[in-house]
Amino acid sequence: MAEEPATPDLIALSKRAIDAVNEGDLDGGLRQYSPGAVYDLSSVGMGILEGHAAMRAFWEEWIAAYDEFNVEFEEINDLGELTPEGD
Repeated sequence: MAEEPATPDLIALSKRAIDAVNEGDLDGGLRQYSPGAVYDLSSVGMGILEGHAAMRAFWEEWIAAYDEFNVEFEEINDLGELTPEGD
């Protein structure tokens, strides 16, 4: 039996999260994130969300704004670990 890699496949996790949300399964989407995950949307003026409850509330509000909601990726890149400038 093959061992699981020490580092998760971030692209696969992203795809699973979006697939779940597209199916209306927000809890399934959130399972791809640690409970203390930080969802940083500050670069687009939407703040920083900390934890599942904040992420779920954001997703619910975002999705409710549309008659139909579906996310499709054109490209996903794993950029490795990013740190804020100056660290």
